[in-house]
Amino acid sequence: MNLRRKRPQYRGSSEADMRGVISQLPVPSPWDRTAFVRTVEQLRGRRITLLPVDAALLAGSACGLWLVREHDDIVLYQDGTSQLHADQIILHELGHMLLGHDKNAKTDTAQMVSALTPNLDPGAVKAALGRSAYDTSAEHDAELFASLVLSHSSKDRTLTDVLLGRQ
Repeated sequence: MNLRRKRPQYRGSSEADMRGVISQLPVPSPWDRTAFVRTVEQLRGRRITLLPVDAALLAGSACGLWLVREHDDIVLYQDGTSQLHADQIILHELGHMLLGHDKNAKTDTAQMVSALTPNLDPGAVKAALGRSAYDTSAEHDAELFASLVLSHSSKDRTLTDVLLGRQ
């Protein structure tokens, strides 16, 4: 199946609109982060790398950051957090991708990239999207997206699994 042609279109910020977008996505149940990231890669035609980083390095960008490079994307997320929180952070950044929020990306990223990921060439990063790069509605939409995807896929998730970090 070619998912790229079936990329959901989102034109509003209501919960009903967002649920409509999510209903068009093959959200794995039980939840599988890797499978969902692969789905988003197919939809966008771009590779996505998930990179855990020290929380102190993300202080100015809440818990996650999306780095846009020429041919791929990198999602930085807080290392050492629960699996559920990591999923929320990653889905928030994927929400920005799927909802087209990259139009407001910062393009002066060299210093930030050097501080966060010393092994990554800052010149290769075309833009970065952190919390300060969006207006309030875009942040709300990305967070709503993340929460709804998790609730959509959490039918098989038990409280014990969440508390023990298994999900």
